[in-house]
Amino acid sequence: MLENWKKTKFQKVEVVDASINVAFRKMYGFQSAKEDKNRDKHWHHVKDAAVLSMLPVNGSTRLKLIRQMYKRIERVKEVKD
Repeated sequence: MLENWKKTKFQKVEVVDASINVAFRKMYGFQSAKEDKNRDKHWHHVKDAAVLSMLPVNGSTRLKLIRQMYKRIERVKEVKD
């Protein structure tokens, strides 16, 4: 019964790998680059939901943005060294 209800309410449900969510949490400023996810309080669910709602729909666009972010991080590391 629940499966039928979900099909009427949601046209498409997509599973997003946790590593994608982590990258975008850091990209959008919900988490610093060096910080681990804090599970002591339940606010991390709100942050994850916010991040997931802002993800680009196209998977290749997501990967492109993640690659760009990591390239910037590497450039900053090179300048510091």
